[in-house]
Amino acid sequence: MSIEGKSLRDSDDYSTDENTRKRRAFEEMEGREDQKVFNKEINHLKEENEKLKKENNIIKKELTNIKKELVDVKNEMNWIEKDKKKNRVVVKGLQINTSDTEVMKNSINNFIKEHLKIGKVYK
Repeated sequence: MSIEGKSLRDSDDYSTDENTRKRRAFEEMEGREDQKVFNKEINHLKEENEKLKKENNIIKKELTNIKKELVDVKNEMNWIEKDKKKNRVVVKGLQINTSDTEVMKNSINNFIKEHLKIGKVYK
């Protein structure tokens, strides 16, 4: 059977070819839309990455400053400890739970008498 010089079979091929062409065009449009979405996501991730890099640099600077401060504090502590050793006697093992200077003097005198076998230190 034929329709205007075309067979029915040719008509089916035409509609199949047309459907295929439409489907491909639709898929291309859909692919372009997907590509737009992916590009937006990539741009968003790039912006977020740049933001995180800036934050990371700030944190690195803060860490460097903290390390410098720590070195300064350690140096000051060492200096204080050296100075303390020059000018003071440090007694370990003696527990005194008061701020009364007379009680402290008596406790230190008793400790020295018992452990060092020396007479009265404070007058």
